[in-house]
Amino acid sequence: MRPRRPSAGTLIALIALAVASGGMAYAAIPSTGGVIHTCYSGTGSVRVVDKDGGEVCRASETALTFNQKGPPGPRGEDGLDGEDGLDGLDGLDADDAALRGDDELEPRGFSEAVSAPDGAVSSWKPRFAAQRSVELPAGQWVITATAVANNRKTRAATFDCRLRAGGKVIDSIDDIPLGASGTGREREAFALNAAARLADAGSAELQCRSAAPGGVRSASITALRVESITSEP
Repeated sequence: MRPRRPSAGTLIALIALAVASGGMAYAAIPSTGGVIHTCYSGTGSVRVVDKDGGEVCRASETALTFNQKGPPGPRGEDGLDGEDGLDGLDGLDADDAALRGDDELEPRGFSEAVSAPDGAVSSWKPRFAAQRSVELPAGQWVITATAVANNRKTRAATFDCRLRAGGKVIDSIDDIPLGASGTGREREAFALNAAARLADAGSAELQCRSAAPGGVRSASITALRVESITSEP
């Protein structure tokens, strides 16, 4: 009479008993991927083998594996909707000019630039004299003047320069030292910068003076018209 094959429950019980009784390398069972390899004989016995270690079933045994990955199950139900997030902050209010339309928008940032590039070499005098100037319409301006002072005297000297706009001095430098001619320190680049409000059209002017022979070269003035000027204390 041919022996009956044991049920799945019997096989699992036998495998548990084999693992509990020892006799196998735990590090290799289950094998890679979590699979338990067993050999089932026709007499009803089951033994666990270390397939990764090279063990195989005998010719009279049938290989059985457990803990194999089954087919995917059905998709679960969708979860509940999360709670609504917090309201964002209110945006900034538009100013009246922006609401009137593009045709009536006030200018933003720089709206006009006036420049007098590098001028010719000019000699200074004991009194302040113009080195470079530009004419400006009424408005609010940021004005910058640059130049290089040059001493032609064989002794050290000093010079003064100032930037005027609308008839007022808006920036100045005083008693700037220059080395004697031929020493390599007889030249000094400088810049003056300030903001000015012109109620009427006027001029911006760089003026310098010195008692020593010499002068200013590469003098230039650039004026940028702006929407507003804020004075810091």
